[in-house]
Amino acid sequence: MKAYLFASAAMISVFAAGAAMAGDLGGGSGFSWTPVNGSNEAYVDQIGDGNFNAQSQVGRDNLSRNWQKGDKNTAYADQKGKLNDAAATQNGSWNYANQMQNGDGDFARIDQLGLHNTAYQSQTGDRNDAQILQTGFGWGGVDNFASQLQVGRDNEALVVQKGIANTAYQNQQSDGNKAIANQLGMHNYSTQFQK
Repeated sequence: MKAYLFASAAMISVFAAGAAMAGDLGGGSGFSWTPVNGSNEAYVDQIGDGNFNAQSQVGRDNLSRNWQKGDKNTAYADQKGKLNDAAATQNGSWNYANQMQNGDGDFARIDQLGLHNTAYQSQTGDRNDAQILQTGFGWGGVDNFASQLQVGRDNEALVVQKGIANTAYQNQQSDGNKAIANQLGMHNYSTQFQK
């Protein structure tokens, strides 16, 4: 479900590690969001040791949320434009999430549970939607990799990987494309290109 919150313009950079707050990304369970700067909004919640977060926003009405629980997780978010929404949730250790948005009205979400999972999302254009879920079966996923590249408008991309050492690439280079990759098990590989 897409949840858009509107703010206003400013450029921010946030570097935080080990900040522990109660709650979750849902916002409805008593979690207290605190804007970092100006009218763009950026939030980080880190529980554990050695986690790293960096968020940068240039434009207006952008929203970035990073939540990490565990040790040595890394999350980057870079937003340029307006009305972009990026969220990364990582529960485990040594996970990596990188989100880049350059346009208006883009939506990106990464959810990773387990160890050594990696996710990249790059959106250039307007109203693109990219989502990645990497996990396991009753336990976290391990060594999964997903990359989504969207250049254009109104594209939709979804990757769901459950298991160990799965890899998925999605590359959309025009307008109005839809790509879905669903991989369960171990050592699966998928690549999708749309133009």
